Amino acid sequence: MNFKSKVFSVAAASIFALSLGTSAMASTASVSQEITGNEEDGNTLTATLTNINFDALPYSHSVQYSEGEFTLTVNDLRGTYEGWAVSVSSGTFEYQGEVVGDWDISADNFALIGILDPVYVAGQSIDGGLVSTSNTGTLDQSRNVLNAESGSGAGKYTQDLGVKLTVPADRPVGDYIATVTVSLDAAPGQGGEN
Repeated sequence: MNFKSKVFSVAAASIFALSLGTSAMASTASVSQEITGNEEDGNTLTATLTNINFDALPYSHSVQYSEGEFTLTVNDLRGTYEGWAVSVSSGTFEYQGEVVGDWDISADNFALIGILDPVYVAGQSIDGGLVSTSNTGTLDQSRNVLNAESGSGAGKYTQDLGVKLTVPADRPVGDYIATVTVSLDAAPGQGGEN
């Protein structure tokens, strides 16, 4: 056997011996992902209403009516699935004209006359746990309109709310302005009437 053949034979035997003596090693790794509240959007639960500007009414010796529709938007970015409840109420329509006297229109002349089903926008679906109420009536008191039970409501939803203003006869010309308040309870809604 020449020198090259001996070196090759020894090298091949060494590689073979190493391959027989080596065992495979397995290991495991852990992977985690944390989901936090949406800091960019404030990790919040919000409810807002669109403004309504009723069409102008002419001066009249008779009672008149104006009807319109708010759009309520609820957006739950907390990621907690804790539920919530939304209510609306109104203050007095304060007279902004030039005629001296008490011409305000009481909030009991402003009524919630229709509560439509909520509409899905984003996030958790509406199915199961999102409850629209039938709590119509005057808005001089708080009216519960939409609830999310515990385990639901982790999304963005809209809901149309029909309203009607009864304008007493002989109201002087000018604007009448009211503030409508949206109350949001960050606890599971119970589907109650108020």
